[in-house]
Amino acid sequence: MNIYSHNVPPSRIIEIGNKITQLSLETGEEYLALNRGVNAVSPIDINSVVKELDLNTGGIHNYPVSHGSLEFKEAIIREYFDDYTTPDMIAVTAGAISAIDLVLRTFKPTKVHLPAFFWGPYKSLAELNSHSIEYYRDLSQEFSRDDIVIICDPNNPTGAKMDDKELFENMQRITTNGTTILFDSPYRRMRRGVEDNFFKRISRIPNLLIIESFSKSLGMPGMRIAFIRTNAEHLLSEIMIRLTYGFGGVNQLAQQVVTYLLSTTEGKEIVHQFKTETNKQIIKNINWLSDNGLLEESLYTEAPDGIFAIINRSEEHMMLNRIGAVTMEFFTELPDLKSRYGKCSRICVSVPHTKFLKYFNKLI
Repeated sequence: MNIYSHNVPPSRIIEIGNKITQLSLETGEEYLALNRGVNAVSPIDINSVVKELDLNTGGIHNYPVSHGSLEFKEAIIREYFDDYTTPDMIAVTAGAISAIDLVLRTFKPTKVHLPAFFWGPYKSLAELNSHSIEYYRDLSQEFSRDDIVIICDPNNPTGAKMDDKELFENMQRITTNGTTILFDSPYRRMRRGVEDNFFKRISRIPNLLIIESFSKSLGMPGMRIAFIRTNAEHLLSEIMIRLTYGFGGVNQLAQQVVTYLLSTTEGKEIVHQFKTETNKQIIKNINWLSDNGLLEESLYTEAPDGIFAIINRSEEHMMLNRIGAVTMEFFTELPDLKSRYGKCSRICVSVPHTKFLKYFNKLI
């Protein structure tokens, strides 16, 4: 049998999750799974949403539009953009990782540029699509016309946030010579709502792809729902063809649920309650880490933004204390950063503060 083969290793995050499950079964003790990027403070109230939906007339019994329903796209435009963005500039995908894969399958860059600290699937997807990879420490450097630069802000894994003015200016400069930017910002709306106009501001920048999911901002990773927004017509048309024949559309129920949450008074209140309580607990956990000397302060000029933080304890040390964490060596390929931060690890801080303290008090 002839098959395509790539030397892409398994996800370290998944490996740790499997190890935690095994150890929990063997010992009968609970482990705190902070290796994964899941909001675990309290779930968003999907039960209330589903009660308000007429699922017999909402398209569930038909095949979905392959690139997303008009109603869902209009809800996205109201939430993130302005009248400049039209539905034909948006393609709906099965989560952000699917969106990134579609871009890297369709686009043929000379190089894919990843940040010095990067989310693992960026590298894996670039390798699976046979792209050459380089790493940048900041956005001040020059990039070639046919390159693609991936920007994740706030950053995964660190949670570090760039200054919006500086980020906007760099985006304008980088794209001036034709370089493409893929902007992935799944944590931004965790702390912000519709009043945040950054997506509107950057939407007019040429050669800019915006990828946004609802896994973090609405706490629904199981829905697998995201979108790509771009004014690059040819690229988007190619992506839509792949959506048609490779996916046959995206879960219609997920589109209806998110449309309700973004568009109705009741839905917006559910989102507000979810974000308010989740961020309250996240901030408590980050402050505790900082106050007790566990936060790796060298990585921050401000407190981490989003659901992740870097602590100055190793993955192995955390596992001995029944906490799942991911070594920082997994998130960089630069030797000096591997050496400097190899004994640090990434944790998800979106967990109830009382449960957080139950495990972390014994670390100090």
